[in-house]
Amino acid sequence: MCFVILNKARSKMIGGCNYTKIKDQKCFLGYSISKDCEGKGLMYKALMLTNSYVFDNLDVESIRSSILPSNKRSLRLIERLGFKCLGDKSELEIAGKVRELDIYTLPA
Repeated sequence: MCFVILNKARSKMIGGCNYTKIKDQKCFLGYSISKDCEGKGLMYKALMLTNSYVFDNLDVESIRSSILPSNKRSLRLIERLGFKCLGDKSELEIAGKVRELDIYTLPA
């Protein structure tokens, strides 16, 4: 499930969030926002709304997200939303390098 974040005039996409691998009452969350919109609380507001929608409408009991340990802004956002680190790791190729990510979870 994909959600698009638009500017106030609804004329430009400024970000988005995706809920993937939706099965067994779990899913994975990915998100991004344009550089000039970072730090304004827009992604927090968007994820509060979309997380609620996913829990209320998609029979999901846990939302997971994989975060690079060096991505401090994303870590603050996820923790502010109530996600907790599972202690598990995943790997993802980013710009040609395999990177290790920490997995966070948010129960319903």
